[in-house]
Amino acid sequence: MENQKIIFASDYKGIKLKQFLLRHAQSLGLDVKDVGIEVGSSLDYIDVTKLLTNELQYGPNALGVIVCGSGQGVAIAANRLSQIRAAWCRTIEDALSVRSKLNANVLCLGSEYSTFEETKDCFDIFIKTPFKDEKHGKYVTKLNTNATAHRYDGVNIIARAIITHKDHILLTTVTESNKEFASDLYFLPGGHIEYKESAIVGLKRELKEEMNVEVSSLEFAGVLECTWDRKGRIYHELNLVYKAEIPGLDLANPPQAVDHALHQFVWRPLSEIETYKILPETLTPLIIQATKIQESESLFFSQMLEEKSA
Repeated sequence: MENQKIIFASDYKGIKLKQFLLRHAQSLGLDVKDVGIEVGSSLDYIDVTKLLTNELQYGPNALGVIVCGSGQGVAIAANRLSQIRAAWCRTIEDALSVRSKLNANVLCLGSEYSTFEETKDCFDIFIKTPFKDEKHGKYVTKLNTNATAHRYDGVNIIARAIITHKDHILLTTVTESNKEFASDLYFLPGGHIEYKESAIVGLKRELKEEMNVEVSSLEFAGVLECTWDRKGRIYHELNLVYKAEIPGLDLANPPQAVDHALHQFVWRPLSEIETYKILPETLTPLIIQATKIQESESLFFSQMLEEKSA
């Protein structure tokens, strides 16, 4: 517990309680960080929740504690984001349950409903209780599935990554548990770009959320537009495609999907790319073009090195 990192946040109604809990955490020897807010800040409970969840999603493994007047508002705001499991707790029984059964990673507290001592007791139980993975792990895996869905009433902007390694390409496919798509369909890793988010930032976020990898570089490969009919509804997409460099890749051990109960990543030979059913279908020519450029560049530099060594 001593090495556990705790991220604290609150709206203006929770500042005093947050500061009390932060000092308590420091007295326990915990690694703490306060992302806001201070007295006089104009940020509301939705804004501070975003600050906290950004730290948890893109920073080191940590737990979050966030306080507002009721505890309910921050819980709803936090749970809109992938990989966040926020729970409002008023008793130690609440805290024990959400940690052991749900692997909750954000403790939500209400300054208007609990005393300082009650919240301290909840905090202590929350950080000390282990998750019973062997019993509840499969359910938490489902909770981790990104809830972002295609809109049929507007344009869906998708960022996708061409990830190659040793003449292979990394593709996404579904497991037997996933009944949404046929098992012989493939997709490029990536996902929806969020409002006010750039494509590059969004793609890095998606790859971190999907397979817990860090992207070293991205190079724009192309854009394609497609419209498709699914169960009588018309969906419209703009796909922004990038070639992604990710260190430490291994053909024998493809990255494991965070929601591995529903999706999986597989390596497939680039030479066979035209034999796979990759959606959208017009992605395949773009992938071929992008990877051929990559191959020609590699050949060019190899020839230069050979000439220099000669």
